[in-house]
Amino acid sequence: MSTDLSSIISQTQTIPISDGLVSYISDVNVKINGDYAVVGITSKNQSAVLVYCRSDIFWNQQALLTSDDNSSYTSVDIAGNIIAIGSGNGVDIFCNTSGSWILQQQISDNTSNNSFGYSIVLSSDASTLIVGAPETNQSETGSTYLFNKSDIANAI
Repeated sequence: MSTDLSSIISQTQTIPISDGLVSYISDVNVKINGDYAVVGITSKNQSAVLVYCRSDIFWNQQALLTSDDNSSYTSVDIAGNIIAIGSGNGVDIFCNTSGSWILQQQISDNTSNNSFGYSIVLSSDASTLIVGAPETNQSETGSTYLFNKSDIANAI
């Protein structure tokens, strides 16, 4: 059974992707929380996360977040004023301070080539972060790591 959503959902805006990220896009991740939306983009030359803030019914770009080590972002999530970005090499945690998204810390498990951060999810109150690593210690088995807010603050 098909449902016609045109009477329920209508498009209000098309949001263009920032200059320099439009060529050869290979992956896009989108998450929304309240008045913020994050769009993780992996293109041929770089990865970035675009942060949008809603004002009335329109979304405006607030920030462009990039990795310090040119990692390819593979997952994003947002809860409240916290953005977590997984790269397969670790997780970057950004915090919104007075409208600016500042890198607060980077989390890794200190082993190489295990895809730590390939998938991530934040709880709705940002008190828990779950990090997926599909390949642990070069084996075909993976691991899931659970961090509580106090762990996140100490994981630098």
